[in-house]
Amino acid sequence: MALICSLDFETSSSLDLTVVGAYRYAQSAKIMCAGYAIYEENTFKPEMVKPWRAWKGEPMPDELRAALIDSSVRKFAWNAQFERLITKHCTDADVDLEEWYCTAARARASAYPGKLDLCAKALAIPQKKDLAGGKLMKKLSTEGTGTEEEYERVLEYCMQDVVVEATIGMVIRDMTAEEWEDYHVCERMNDRGIPIDVELARAAQKYAEVEAAEIAKELAAATNGEITSAKQFARIKKWVAVRAPEIEEQFTDEETGKFSLDRSARTAIFESDLQISEEVREVLELIDDAGRASTAKYAAIENRTDVDGRLRGAYLFNGAGQTGRFSAMGFQPHNLVRDKLDNAAEVIEAVLDGASADEVTKLSGQNMLTTLGRMLRPTIVAEEGNVLVWADYSAVEARALPWLSGSVAAEPLLDIFRRNEDVYKHAAMGIYGVPFDKVDKAQRQMGKIAVLALGYQGGKNAFRKMARAYGLKIDDDTAEEIKVAWRLANPWAKTFWRDLEGAAVRAARNPGTIETTGRISYLMHGDMLYALLPCGRLIAYPETEVVTVDGKYGPQARVSTLKASMHPKKGETAWPRVTLYGGLIAENCTQAFCASLMRAAVRRLDEWDWPVVMHTHDEVLVEVHEDEIDDAKRALQKAMLTNEWPDLPLAAEPEYGYSYDK
Repeated sequence: MALICSLDFETSSSLDLTVVGAYRYAQSAKIMCAGYAIYEENTFKPEMVKPWRAWKGEPMPDELRAALIDSSVRKFAWNAQFERLITKHCTDADVDLEEWYCTAARARASAYPGKLDLCAKALAIPQKKDLAGGKLMKKLSTEGTGTEEEYERVLEYCMQDVVVEATIGMVIRDMTAEEWEDYHVCERMNDRGIPIDVELARAAQKYAEVEAAEIAKELAAATNGEITSAKQFARIKKWVAVRAPEIEEQFTDEETGKFSLDRSARTAIFESDLQISEEVREVLELIDDAGRASTAKYAAIENRTDVDGRLRGAYLFNGAGQTGRFSAMGFQPHNLVRDKLDNAAEVIEAVLDGASADEVTKLSGQNMLTTLGRMLRPTIVAEEGNVLVWADYSAVEARALPWLSGSVAAEPLLDIFRRNEDVYKHAAMGIYGVPFDKVDKAQRQMGKIAVLALGYQGGKNAFRKMARAYGLKIDDDTAEEIKVAWRLANPWAKTFWRDLEGAAVRAARNPGTIETTGRISYLMHGDMLYALLPCGRLIAYPETEVVTVDGKYGPQARVSTLKASMHPKKGETAWPRVTLYGGLIAENCTQAFCASLMRAAVRRLDEWDWPVVMHTHDEVLVEVHEDEIDDAKRALQKAMLTNEWPDLPLAAEPEYGYSYDK
């Protein structure tokens, strides 16, 4: 059996880890203490954990050093990137990236929470994270000094973390060799970093007050003046609690009694089954917009960019647990505005020259919120002598969903893609009943929104939300009419939703039996329901049960599963659950399959030594020398379009530029 070293460092630094990220932090950090355990796979016991009192000047224990430099020992840590970087910068142990394994990534692969304390709660393991010790650790990590008693208390906290991490590692499944390869590819990309124009990021922050005022104006209008700033946290929570008490109940921490509407809580609210009013949803979305304000992104870019002009550590492997899609940290590259300014070069020059806000907005023709948002992509700039080459899968989910259904009725839609015709115009034809060549720009836009919003059983609210993301406001009646028209034009979708729901329920009721619909199969193993994708990767649904709900036509059996992104209500210990329906299951398997396509493409590029610096949603970006543009474009297409399913119509058209201004 393989030998494992479970490791956890506690460190101190003058830098704030949450502000500058792990890469910059590790370069200035000092090791305070460590807990570690060395054991054969599946034999861990809490008493195996040993201490390293680095604050006393103790050298690294010989057995820890031996384990670190032994390439046959698997080094495990929660968020292993941190321990890897601390080992690199704060010790003389030389450990290859491929020897590090992340227990948090494993947890997310099984759809459990990515935070250590929450994962322990969700799994109901007897070992618990020491929250009180964590508070003291944060104090010492910033102040840099403490009493002997305080250091010993932090060491206890550190060693308890190792106990919890290793115990979780005994409970959840290990990832496959291919999954670990994808994890290491992601970490190599994080190490490579994104090339940044720090001067532009710094200059753009000077317009923060103007941008904040624009968001505040929208908030005031949405709340009749009750909320006039996204930073009025107490007022916001009170306003939401009055109009949606179920949100307060759901998102009040049972230990602290505090009601939170932070980013993770808002995400959980949007993903939950809670029925909240459009009024409350709009305000929460505005708060979300404020949290993603462009000036905040520019600050994150500056803070996390190293002296060599590279921003490292932006991507989190398996960040979206259920689907295995990547998520992001820091400046959130997944949320970059795609639209660009017609005269971006002129506007950027004005910003760099310190032009007034009025001058900048007059030149761009947009308000400051829009102007700064559209300048974010050009902040990513190739190093001198290099160029950026990128490509994204064209409408990949719209292609993958009907293909996964395996339905003959979906073939006409797939043929549209195979002929490289405009699928959004075809959607508009079905909605408006007009010929292809008569579809106007506005109708095509509605067709696009319908394709993006309605394929996963979304109703009028889903359509309106997607329309809002594209700057359009649609009334309920119009949204309902478009929904009905789209479903009539795509009968295969309704059948697929129903069949997925049925297959999942049958598999959950009959453990060990494989149930297949379209190109998706389900299997119940223990209390975990797995969906098997055509690529061989698994989607996990923890603690699955079959429940009866009131359906449109009477009682209906559905699958209920643990929901990692939600937290227990105050006073409750049972983890929140979500009841799956056909559209949500379709969304999970489609996004997961598309994530696998992306993983495979990035893996190929890594194998071929093409330096991937970003991969965002359905797009891959490499940085190459100017004379490699044509070769890079060919490599991107080959990597992205190579697959084992000839009837799956994929498309990706490479582009290039000195800045990421598509």
